[in-house]
Amino acid sequence: MLKVIQQNFQAYLQNESPACTLPDIATGKPNTLARLTVYHNAYRMRLLETLQTDFPKLVSLLGDEYFNQLGLAYLAKHPSTHFSVDQFGAKFPYFLKNYPNLHPAVAELAQFEWSLGEVITAADADSIDKPSLLDYHPEELTTMRCILHPSVFWQTFEWQPMSIWNHLTHFPDENLPTPTQASNTVCVFWRKNLQVYFRSLSPEETLAFHALTEGYTLAEICELLCKTLPEETVSLQFSQFLHRWIEDGFIHKLHFR
Repeated sequence: MLKVIQQNFQAYLQNESPACTLPDIATGKPNTLARLTVYHNAYRMRLLETLQTDFPKLVSLLGDEYFNQLGLAYLAKHPSTHFSVDQFGAKFPYFLKNYPNLHPAVAELAQFEWSLGEVITAADADSIDKPSLLDYHPEELTTMRCILHPSVFWQTFEWQPMSIWNHLTHFPDENLPTPTQASNTVCVFWRKNLQVYFRSLSPEETLAFHALTEGYTLAEICELLCKTLPEETVSLQFSQFLHRWIEDGFIHKLHFR
């Protein structure tokens, strides 16, 4: 009997079952429906607060009322199934992408904010520094590949959510400029010294960085760059990329293939 009551209570919280399926919890107290409504509403408010915490700039953009409307619609379609509320908003960007009459920049801003949160919660690890390269002969370096820091990952955007986020952060009282489309803009996210960072990549750096994440050796990345850059410039260009990646803390370690 207790298990049935618990299952019905959970179903009621998730709008899957009417309150009348639950017997009175106690007699001589306020009516069952009123008491259940308290839990019903509190459950939603807690999850909405979680979304507001995970997507603060999206709240600023849309306003509390419309954001909460979207949040309740999201909850109805994607009930919380994880033991931790930290994962509740994982599908929110995808939900917004398919929500009627929403500009695609809204979903991308949500994805951008979720990515920032993922960086914060990523596992910790050391990163190599530039003097570490001196431990290897130049010929050894060419046959090596890089293992990225656990917090490093990248997303491809179409509507410049980085610019929207920056505007909402630094100029919250000014009108947001009309979003501009820039196809296949790659943004990399990472954490260094407990601080979250992000930046967009040039097409050439995107090519090199993607190869890095795919396990290419340093020499293979240079060969790949030769297809898009003059051969005489590749060595210098890749050297600049590599030193920037190390300086930013992208590289956890180097190892032989």
